[in-house]
Amino acid sequence: MYIFDGLTASAVMRTQAEIDSVIRQLAKNDAYQPVLRSAGRELLRLTGAKSRTSQESNLLLAVLGGPRATHSPDTPMLGELFFLDGSAIIVQPMKSRLAIGEVRGHEKDTKLPEFAEELGRAAKAALDGRRLRGMSFEWLPLTQDWLRQNSVHYGPRNLVSPRSIRNRNELKTKPAALSMDDMEDATLLVRPEQRLFLQRLIQIGKARSVDARQDISAETVEPLLVRGLVNKEFLVVCRKDS
Repeated sequence: MYIFDGLTASAVMRTQAEIDSVIRQLAKNDAYQPVLRSAGRELLRLTGAKSRTSQESNLLLAVLGGPRATHSPDTPMLGELFFLDGSAIIVQPMKSRLAIGEVRGHEKDTKLPEFAEELGRAAKAALDGRRLRGMSFEWLPLTQDWLRQNSVHYGPRNLVSPRSIRNRNELKTKPAALSMDDMEDATLLVRPEQRLFLQRLIQIGKARSVDARQDISAETVEPLLVRGLVNKEFLVVCRKDS
């Protein structure tokens, strides 16, 4: 299971050069190495071209959106992708805000607040003081409604017709109605010990208590029994010896 979290800040990047300079400043920290720009740099190296940040961005925009993407005013600015110890973090300049998002496994701790602070520091070091006066790096949660209204598309626009967009069914969602019991059950089920036991139990269907205790501790099985997530059955055998 994966978790997506996002944050936005009122820090509008006006040009591709501005976000390029922020990413370049952030990359001075070895922990934050940009995946997309590193790929662009390697492509330029293989072709023998001299690598500059602007060339890397233009090359990647052309790869993602087609040859005309670098000249189209509708093409969004190129963001960046980072991988940090089990998390994938996306940086994307939008028209009204700067957005960052994180995809991580449910067992991993979030890296997003720490990354947001580092990104803010990189921007303050890279950008002119006059530009910074109009920016705020107070990060706010990214909502689903905001994400739907501010989607980013690099590809050619003519692949999707206005009619197909109007006829597309809207994705309808609603908040999950979870009780405290549901949340406690879910928390128990994502623990590695319980997941491993349940995977084995599903494979064999049933297990005798004496067999289960040989590989799995009672501390693993007992909470599942108490919460009714696993059933315990009794087998009565008549030996006809009395």
